[in-house]
Amino acid sequence: MLKRIVFFLLSVFSFAGCSYQIDNTDIPKDLIPEDSFRIILYDMMVVEAYYQSLNETNINQYAQLPYVMDTILQKYAIDSIRYQHSMDYYSYHQEKLLDIYNKIQDSLTLEAVRLENTQ
Repeated sequence: MLKRIVFFLLSVFSFAGCSYQIDNTDIPKDLIPEDSFRIILYDMMVVEAYYQSLNETNINQYAQLPYVMDTILQKYAIDSIRYQHSMDYYSYHQEKLLDIYNKIQDSLTLEAVRLENTQ
């Protein structure tokens, strides 16, 4: 009988712990507007793609990536907390984030075509 009670209590605590969810339904006061957020993510994706294209196994190359990302945030006068609040909000509202990523993909495609035509 004691085993059943202990098992039941552990199950309840386990399910209660798993049901925790961050409530990001409210718009953060410091939310980065979608257009600006898209531009910031675009720059970050280009930099990350550059680092991946190096085909370097040198860990120092990837160790620099967070500093470069901070530089991008500084370029747009955004601190990391504001960026994280915005990313949390857009991640919770996946349709908005998907729209942002689709627009980034369109921009990258146009840029690739432009670069091919200049060569």
